[in-house]
Amino acid sequence: MADRTALARGRTALIGKCLARLGAPYDGQVGQGAPVKDNERRYGLADAELAGTSGYHLPGAHQTNQRSEEYPAPIAPLVAGEVPEYNGAAVPEGGCAGEALRELHEQEMNEPLVFAQKLNMAGYRNFQQDPAVTAVNARWSACMKESGYGYPDPLAAINDKEFSGAEPTDREKAVALTDVRCKQKVNLIGVWAATETAYQQQLIKENSAELEKGLAAKRVTMSAATAAVSGAAVSGAAAAS
Repeated sequence: MADRTALARGRTALIGKCLARLGAPYDGQVGQGAPVKDNERRYGLADAELAGTSGYHLPGAHQTNQRSEEYPAPIAPLVAGEVPEYNGAAVPEGGCAGEALRELHEQEMNEPLVFAQKLNMAGYRNFQQDPAVTAVNARWSACMKESGYGYPDPLAAINDKEFSGAEPTDREKAVALTDVRCKQKVNLIGVWAATETAYQQQLIKENSAELEKGLAAKRVTMSAATAAVSGAAVSGAAAAS
């Protein structure tokens, strides 16, 4: 999440620089969604307080990247590249967001990182079949049945179509709270995390050369993002003086 935040700041700085060059009015503010920790629900719901108030529903929208629609309406078309020019100046291909994407080398980063994402998904599927995980799932399921809820595992509970409405129902909140308490009782999250970690470490060992390519590309992008933020800070200080 720290890297995503740094990248978003770099992207915002470059978009702001582009808008300033075009002479577009922009105060540097970008709309943000409600913060949710990365991987917070990788193993389902884990927060008893949220379970009691929101059930399985997220308390707010989660956004990690700035997108054109988050910018004020007058400048959003410039960010998205929906107009060819502004104030007589040509808008970059793909808008200011497209220009920032290129300057940050995000496409060059995303392509090799797709491999890591595939490993991530494969590891998640594989560890779910591990005997330690199926055993703790059975203990969790038995705990849920004591309260009258029949689910084979936590993913079945959180994905129950009954809980797909716009607002959480009282039953959903009750199931979610029992879910979390049963997870705590049988140490389900501890078992899942330890088991998946072992699978991931093996995947990293087997694919280290390919993963290094993604890491190298990521370093280039993060360096560009840091430089963009530093440059924006210097420009701001100069303007203020």
